[in-house]
Amino acid sequence: MALVLDDGKQGSSTFFVEAEDSIRKELIKEGHRVVDEKKLAEIRKSKAALLALEGNVEAIKSLGNKYGVRYFIRGQVSLHEARKNDANLFTATAVITVKGYNASGQYFFSDTVEGREVGYTAEDAQHRALIKATQAMTLDLLKGEGTSEDSLKKKTSLEQTELTLNISGVTSFEQANQTLNGCRALQGVQKAKMVAYGGGKAAYLIEFYGDAQRFVKLLLDKGYSINIKNISGPLIDASF
Repeated sequence: MALVLDDGKQGSSTFFVEAEDSIRKELIKEGHRVVDEKKLAEIRKSKAALLALEGNVEAIKSLGNKYGVRYFIRGQVSLHEARKNDANLFTATAVITVKGYNASGQYFFSDTVEGREVGYTAEDAQHRALIKATQAMTLDLLKGEGTSEDSLKKKTSLEQTELTLNISGVTSFEQANQTLNGCRALQGVQKAKMVAYGGGKAAYLIEFYGDAQRFVKLLLDKGYSINIKNISGPLIDASF
């Protein structure tokens, strides 16, 4: 397994290297085979790795063949600007969007985790927030959601379906866009886009591993206050 944290830019900060190391140690402790730091540094320099970070199937296959990587997991980090609070300390938030692919380039895992922490300086707060987010990411990986052989076979055996989600009672474009981001973060969602918005309604096309019932269950389990009105094949009608 190769695991990379980045912020979508060239290079890797000391924060990210430390966070990667903590995740790697926990995965190894639980019996998972993880690419060591030296080989990971070599992988980072390859053109295939840069393309693999964007989900390029051929690049992921190339990494698998050259380095023996069976699973490629990317955590894209967003470190929000730290703000000073009333106690004269700094509060920061780190969000990690995780995507996982196997050596065949097949998508099998997605997750979004968040860490919020307080620090004595802006940098300290961001550092603490990132560590907290990586701890949540590690916990999700260790639950077996995509990393074990059994769960991998279970997930990759699901048929990819194009779902249509129609939602009424939408009060703003911001709400519609938040719903889109929520759909994208669900495990099993490969792609999601908003195809219509207006008149208090929004429509989405979603590429998902599983059926509409499974998608709705994941959506509701995440705590979204959406009322499901009807499910007919790949068509889902809902309202706020």
